[in-house]
Formats: sequence, structure tokens, C-alpha cells
Amino acid sequence: MNTAPKSFRAEWLADSSGYTVSESVPGANERVRVRYDVADGKRTVLNGSEHKPSSDPGQRSPDGASVLLS
Repeated sequence: MNTAPKSFRAEWLADSSGYTVSESVPGANERVRVRYDVADGKRTVLNGSEHKPSSDPGQRSPDGASVLLS
């Protein structure tokens, strides 16, 4: 069985320390913004004032070394 990977949209943080994504809340009809730290993989749910999503699909990290594709 050959299955295609799921795609997602993410945004690099300005300091390249991690990225944010929008995730569904299990058992609820809502989404939350979540930050993932690159160094340790720590997941943190953000409130609306901590980060605004970008409308730019597929972003480069600020140092240009990595790309997240949507």
C-alpha cells in the first residue's frame, strides 16, 4: 500500500528556534496555534496574541537553511 504523506502549513519563527502550525483540537470543533521548538521538539499551545499566522505558503527559515512547504 502506497500512501502519500499529509501536507501542512507552518511558519518559521524569526529567530529560527522553531515553527508554528495550526492544529485541530481533538474532540472539539476548533483549531489552536502551536509552537514547536527545533532543539528539543517541545510543543507549546499559543494564545492569539503570541503569534499571527502568515498567508505566505512554504516559508524559508530566516537564515535560509531550511524550507517548510505547505
